[in-house]
Amino acid sequence: MAKTFLQLTNEVGKNLRRSTGSTWTAVDTNADQIFIQQAINEAKRMVEDNWESDALTVSMTFSSVASQHSYELATAGTPNATDRAAPVRSKRDYRLQLYDVTDNEYQFNECSREYAQKIETLDTNTVAKPTQAAVYPSKTGLVVHFPWAPTGVRNYKIYVKNPQDDFGSSDASTELTVPWRPVVLAATALAAEERGEELGLDATRWWDQYQDALGSMVARESFEHDLTLVAETTDYINPF
Repeated sequence: MAKTFLQLTNEVGKNLRRSTGSTWTAVDTNADQIFIQQAINEAKRMVEDNWESDALTVSMTFSSVASQHSYELATAGTPNATDRAAPVRSKRDYRLQLYDVTDNEYQFNECSREYAQKIETLDTNTVAKPTQAAVYPSKTGLVVHFPWAPTGVRNYKIYVKNPQDDFGSSDASTELTVPWRPVVLAATALAAEERGEELGLDATRWWDQYQDALGSMVARESFEHDLTLVAETTDYINPF
């Protein structure tokens, strides 16, 4: 079950002997909480960066504007892209998962950022249905850049790995997207390293537990289960 930011804070506090697991009922109420929550955000980023999970993948839609080449998905996308968003590519052929879904759905061919900028600069023509696009990071998220701008409004869908924004003081009830256990263990290790272990476990032990939890999480998702039913062909001898 997913845990909220407040629940994560209490879990880490329990490991550090600062909470019973339900001591805190609000966030940002004291220095201990703020310290722990900083560790949680850092741990969350670690897990998200180390785990190419389908749980972080979202389908994002946006619409074109006539003669406009580039679209910042932090504002144009629905939902908005976060500052660490990354495009998702097909595992089999590594093709960009960007589609025109206006009428007859088709997949885009990916081009380089340099090529898109070159065509935009040297060729002022527009096209009814763009078929090429460059997708690259920006300081706020992702940009989709068409070498030839569309002549009118068209609708697009792109699949994006979209990690959560960092938790803040207004996110007490916001649930964590990734599995909570590796985040709690990594946050505990970070906090233990910063403040010293005192009477608790050595930080190295917490890191070992984090690696085990992360490894189990990755293995669980990366193993492709074959659920195809196969007809039984073995002939059995009735012993009776």
